[in-house]
Amino acid sequence: LPSSLDTFATGSEVSRSLIRRVVSTVRSLLATCSDASLQVLGGFSCGALVAALALVDLRAADGLDSIGLLLLSGRLDASTLCRAADAAQGARESLNVFLVHGEEDEVIPEQEIHRGITALREEEGKTRCGVSLQTFFHEGGHE
Repeated sequence: LPSSLDTFATGSEVSRSLIRRVVSTVRSLLATCSDASLQVLGGFSCGALVAALALVDLRAADGLDSIGLLLLSGRLDASTLCRAADAAQGARESLNVFLVHGEEDEVIPEQEIHRGITALREEEGKTRCGVSLQTFFHEGGHE
């Protein structure tokens, strides 16, 4: 992974390649599941952004509108979450997102997460499916 989330977020070929690999892996795993009714894709730190971006592709190409997203000490990118929510054709349910973040996180400060939450709230009603966000802030840092 790139050392900087900002570098990763630019959409470089390295990041697109990584997202394609995650999408391919999830597809392979789902093909072996006898019951795929409960699906969650998640990531920690930069991996949380990878998971969110991969979810956009999975919902768009595969119609996986029941898959949820777990963000562990990662950025909350309202734009990406809204794209993921609306990516699945015919999706009727909100995208369920659970975010866990440390109150003393120095890598991605808590204030940045609150800005993302505010941005997501400002998008309410503008997406076809919406995003259902649950958050949990814990004592501690980037862990």
